[in-house]
Amino acid sequence: MGKTTVMINMIRKNKELGYSVGVVTIEMSFLEIAHLVTSQMALVPSTKFTAPADFTQDEMDRVYQAFKMFAANKIAIQESGDLNLTDFENAIVRMKRDYPDLAIVYLDHLHILSEAISGDMRAGVTKISGRLKVLAKKHNIVIVALAQLNRETDKRENKEPWASDLKESGSIEQDADAIIMVYRDNYYVNEDEDEDEDEPYANKYGKGKAQEKPKKLKDSATKLIVRKNRHGGALNWNVRFEVDEISQRMVEL
Repeated sequence: MGKTTVMINMIRKNKELGYSVGVVTIEMSFLEIAHLVTSQMALVPSTKFTAPADFTQDEMDRVYQAFKMFAANKIAIQESGDLNLTDFENAIVRMKRDYPDLAIVYLDHLHILSEAISGDMRAGVTKISGRLKVLAKKHNIVIVALAQLNRETDKRENKEPWASDLKESGSIEQDADAIIMVYRDNYYVNEDEDEDEDEPYANKYGKGKAQEKPKKLKDSATKLIVRKNRHGGALNWNVRFEVDEISQRMVEL
C-alpha cells in the first residue's frame, strides 16, 4: 500500500541531496520515474507531462528547473521484463561502472525476482534476502528492497503492519538492517465503513434499539513505521506525512 509512492519520494530526496541512485524495476520505465520525480520537485501534476501544452508558464519554469536538478544528479534505471538474482547483480555492476559513486539501489520489488515466484517461495525469499545483504557489502551500497505484505493485517482489528506481515518474512526480518512499513489509517477505515452500510448498528454490534454507528476517526496521514533499525535507536516510532494530491510529494507533519 503506497510503497511505490514512498520509493519515488525517497529517490527525489536522494537526488536533492546529490546522491547517485540506481533503480531496478520491471514495473516502471525510466521516463515514468523521471516524470514522477520531477513532478514532485516542481510540485506539478505528473499527468501534465503527457500533455505539455497544459502547463502554465509558472509550472513550465518550475519543471525546467526540476529537470536541470534531475539531470545534474546521476540516476541509473534498469528496466527488465524478467529478473533473477544474477540479473540484479549484473545491473549493479553496470551501474557502478557508469557511476562509481553509486550510493543507493532500489529494487522494485523483492517478490518479483524469479527465485521468489518459482518453486518454494519461502526458500526463494530466504536466498534473495541473504544475497541482497552480501551484494550491499560487496559493492558498498545501500539496497532498498520493496516488499509485499501477506494478508494477515486484514484479519486483525489493529491494521498497522509488523515485520512479520511481510510475505515469507522470516529471513527478511533477520537479514535486513532496517524495516520500514507504510500505513494509512483511512485506507482501512473507508473499507470497513463500506461493508454492510445499511445494517443497523445495534443489529451488528449488540442487542437493543437500532442506533447510528459511531463515527470512526479518519487519519489521512501516511505513516512510516520503523519496525527494525539495526544501527539506530528504539523501534516502534513512526513519522507522519501528508501526501500532496497534485504531485504525490510526501510532506512531514
